[in-house]
Amino acid sequence: APMISYIELSAATTGFSNKANNITMFSMYHGVLSDGTKVLVQSTRDSTNMRQLWTKVSQLLQLRHGNIISLRAVSPNGPKCWFVYEEKVPIQGSLDALLEEGTFTCEKPLLDITCCYKIVLGVACGLQYLHGQDLTFVITPESILLDEKHEPMIVVDSIPSEGSLTDVDLENHQCLGVMHFGTLISKLLTYLRHFFVEVDSDHVSTRRALDNQVMVLGEVESLCSAGVLKMNEVVEMLEMGSGDGDLIYEAQQGNEPPLAFSHNSCTMEDRNEISVQHSHDFVGEGPIRNTLAHSFSI
Repeated sequence: APMISYIELSAATTGFSNKANNITMFSMYHGVLSDGTKVLVQSTRDSTNMRQLWTKVSQLLQLRHGNIISLRAVSPNGPKCWFVYEEKVPIQGSLDALLEEGTFTCEKPLLDITCCYKIVLGVACGLQYLHGQDLTFVITPESILLDEKHEPMIVVDSIPSEGSLTDVDLENHQCLGVMHFGTLISKLLTYLRHFFVEVDSDHVSTRRALDNQVMVLGEVESLCSAGVLKMNEVVEMLEMGSGDGDLIYEAQQGNEPPLAFSHNSCTMEDRNEISVQHSHDFVGEGPIRNTLAHSFSI
């Protein structure tokens, strides 16, 4: 595994003086390596089984996905080991910090529906990639870092040892991971309900698109919590719902007020039309057809 000496790591982080703000779960520090690479440095828990640690490191070094922060190297230091992640874009903080504070800085707006939807979709794509690598990971808001554009990046620092799970165990663990993903969506929906600002907009297409995205998030959350979806099916549902972002963007070009969460954006007829359209778009042949058809009331 690529290694960096503790002395070099200390120099890169200026003696671990530049602590990353708004990251609650991990003690992370900003740094710059001798080759100019910007990094985030995290101390792992004490490890007495170095063989397991290096097995985990070899797995983490192979992960390459746009929604997973890349492990660049490790730096052993006694019983601890520092993980060195590439900071390809400036990290603003972890999702849980934003959900607790409402905003990273007073100048930045609260998360709106489109931001939350983008976060959910990005995390789903990252988890889909992990499941495709026969890995499992329990997602939490603390393990999701956000950049300036609220693009999510998962910090994968704990995965089962290679070969430690049978096929049945792997399937069960991945099902549990999907259910935890449903819990994440539930927290974001709760956040939206508590921090929404009503908007009086004449753009019917925008209001319908926003309500549609909320509806899709609610349906995905329900199905994930019930344990009836695989992660690739989750991504498929979310990708179909993300098309509404184009409608929102077009409406914003008309100088519409900032988008926010509105409980009464659509009439009941609008909601039924949206629901039926999405169910016909997504529900096809497959083992979850009946479940989805029932959920979308078609």
